[in-house]
Amino acid sequence: MSKNIQQLSIEIDGKDANFTVTREHFNRYTNDINMNDKVAPSQQFVMRCTDDDSKTLVKEFINNTPGSEIDLAGAIASEYKPDTEFVVKKRSTAPSK
Repeated sequence: MSKNIQQLSIEIDGKDANFTVTREHFNRYTNDINMNDKVAPSQQFVMRCTDDDSKTLVKEFINNTPGSEIDLAGAIASEYKPDTEFVVKKRSTAPSK
């Protein structure tokens, strides 16, 4: 499976909920979330990623557990995005010869 598509499961109320996360899902979520709107983009991201066999479980959990869409979105995004580390170096300002 491509690094850009990941399948994962999250246990919700003792049952496994299955998710398929794509780069498109992740990028759209990242672009949609802002200081004044976190809940709707989080819920949309979670439901876009939720496999058909888990939609009822996830939807009921979100409806009955305030703020859970933000927690689920965070868990899914965190698992999807690889850990990255960069070393930033200053470039020499001396002119090239």
